[in-house]
Amino acid sequence: MATQTLKIENNESNVENWLSKIDDNKYITELSIPGTHNSAALKGAFSICQNKNILKQLEIGIRFLDIRCRHVQDNFLIYHGVCNQNLTFQEICEICYQFLEKNPKETILMLINKENKPKKNKLTFEQCFLKLIENKKEEFWFLLNQNAQLFQVRRKIILLRRFKAKNELGINVTKWANNTTFTIQNESIYCEIQDAYIFVNWKAKQKLMLMRNLFSKITTSNTNIFFINYASASGGNIGIPDPKAIARRMNKYLYEYLEQNQLPRLGIVVVDFINKKMAKLIINHQSNQLNQAIEPPIKIGTTEILNTKTSTSNSNSNSNSATINESKIDSNSITTIITTNESTTNESTTNESTTNESTIDSKIQ
Repeated sequence: MATQTLKIENNESNVENWLSKIDDNKYITELSIPGTHNSAALKGAFSICQNKNILKQLEIGIRFLDIRCRHVQDNFLIYHGVCNQNLTFQEICEICYQFLEKNPKETILMLINKENKPKKNKLTFEQCFLKLIENKKEEFWFLLNQNAQLFQVRRKIILLRRFKAKNELGINVTKWANNTTFTIQNESIYCEIQDAYIFVNWKAKQKLMLMRNLFSKITTSNTNIFFINYASASGGNIGIPDPKAIARRMNKYLYEYLEQNQLPRLGIVVVDFINKKMAKLIINHQSNQLNQAIEPPIKIGTTEILNTKTSTSNSNSNSNSATINESKIDSNSITTIITTNESTTNESTTNESTTNESTIDSKIQ
């Protein structure tokens, strides 16, 4: 059960168009895709999540962007929490359009969510979004609530929507849960998402265990499932948020784990302060094989994550295959199953605490 490796060399141009090397018939859910959390958050002492702008992220291979928009005077301003990033949604879109024009075999997944309080608007968030993309909608946007093969979405932006909409509009993930691992299911899509982000005292290994648990689940799951696995987290000493401190540890642990374990596929892996080396490592995990077992259970202290063979013994379970010591993991970090019904959707508007402005000095720089 050999894993296909793209073997991206130390050449940025190879990373910039890496999807061009993937077969047209591959579904998005079959791929290993590097992404960024709060992709445009480059400013603010407690808001910064990345140290590369959107264009640079795309150039090093990032294909999943997490964009947070404050709705102000019928425009979208990019915010993280209370911090204005001095950037507009239209400016981000223009960067993406130009990138896709230059690299027409690429695709970008964009998760869009409301941020901060709306102010002085006549349009709803949905109406404003449609107004802002109106001139480029047909040319550049894929707005169906479904999985897609690459040939359908090359030179397109795939919308993943966390905001409410009256009409079908992109992949519907409005039932996003807070600080946990959860499932979203509706008539067209099925998503398994790990977005636990509060870890007091920089407990990066706890976060890594949750990531590994989801990686394990991917190996025996249907290829039509969207897996989104967040490496980002917050939680400093005595509960004071310090995501950069946890990113230093988390990125180091994640890089070492992926380097040592050539998994068949990873889904979408979302990282704070990502660099080219990490992006390429994620990209290089591409495979046609899906039933490969991974390494033995993780044991850290008294906490154990079960391996693939053990987890498949209970095929009726909807939870991640994990036994977690409650004293080690935040009580909110449990698996939740959510069935989306658009007519009763209540939008999640989580604002995750972030970090200061100094550049991450992780081992993998």
